[in-house]
Amino acid sequence: MKMFLKELFIKPINTIFICLGFTIAIYCLSAGTCLFTTFYNLYNDKNYVLKESCSAEFKFKENTSLGNFVDIIEKRDSDVGFMTPRFDLEIEKNRTAYLIGIYNYKDLDKIFPLKEGRFFTKEESISNKKIALVGSNLADLIYMKNDKKYIKIEGEEFEVVGLIGRKTLSYWGLRIFIPVNSLPNDIYNSDYESIGLYYPKDMLKQKNYFYDLKSNSSDKNIESIKVNELSEEEGIASRVFSNNKPIYISLLFSILLAVISILIFSTFWADSLKKNIAIKKILGADNLYIFKQLIYQMLILITFSSIIAGILNIMTLNFLETLVAGNISFDLINIINISIATFTLTILNSLWIYKGILKFNVLKHIR
Repeated sequence: MKMFLKELFIKPINTIFICLGFTIAIYCLSAGTCLFTTFYNLYNDKNYVLKESCSAEFKFKENTSLGNFVDIIEKRDSDVGFMTPRFDLEIEKNRTAYLIGIYNYKDLDKIFPLKEGRFFTKEESISNKKIALVGSNLADLIYMKNDKKYIKIEGEEFEVVGLIGRKTLSYWGLRIFIPVNSLPNDIYNSDYESIGLYYPKDMLKQKNYFYDLKSNSSDKNIESIKVNELSEEEGIASRVFSNNKPIYISLLFSILLAVISILIFSTFWADSLKKNIAIKKILGADNLYIFKQLIYQMLILITFSSIIAGILNIMTLNFLETLVAGNISFDLINIINISIATFTLTILNSLWIYKGILKFNVLKHIR
């Protein structure tokens, strides 16, 4: 193995040249995919709710309040969970947040990305406790009091038990979730002609629940219930591209350039060692030995290039955030995946270049 390492420095200019090429390629690919992933997650966040939920639209004979309707639901089956639609909250001038009530909705971890803290317990979600899950874009409204975090909603204090969102952009960044029974009075006690709720998708299998809710409710005020399966939004990738077209055209060009550079630099490097590999083959080296050499040397080159590309990625995060006017975080897994792809592509390209040498049989030619 030491010999393989020494051979990298037989032609140091070639080694530096290929490391530079790999560094540029890995950086371009990681920056491009990181930007795309950031916006893809932003637009795709809503699909997690659509995938896990169904909707039920309740129409009433006489207008009723959300509070009265929740009482009916609790009497029917307090174990069933749901979420309300969003209610607009004017936080500041030209700044709006969206308030959503939660009642015993299970598996919230499948829907919301939890940045810190925790979700509600079942007991908390069916109570009127003043607690909240707050979107990360509203974190500046959170304040400390008695070593606990709080946020004011319509003049009332709510303890913040969790922060929803990611290090990057999130659809839920401007949402606040609180137990349904702790919704502000002007929402909870106002009369509505109809109320739409979101239930876990498995409620579609319990059609009798909605029939019984309509027929057995104490005041017989429910006129109709329309239950619908929710469809996920499609074309997320195309929307990401179209909403930031100039940026992504440039990124697509840089990614294409990165792939081409990987092929060019790996071809240059492999071709420069072709004579050395051929001599080893003539002197009796088998294909496994040559393959080991390629693997070992390429691992060193890719690892070194990935580290430099990662440092460049961190150094240019502020520039990228300014470019897209959003938060972007360093993604180590992304760089590792790109490095693995670069390594695989380079090895395959090198084996293609050496295919004639690898097929060469010295003993056959001696005979």
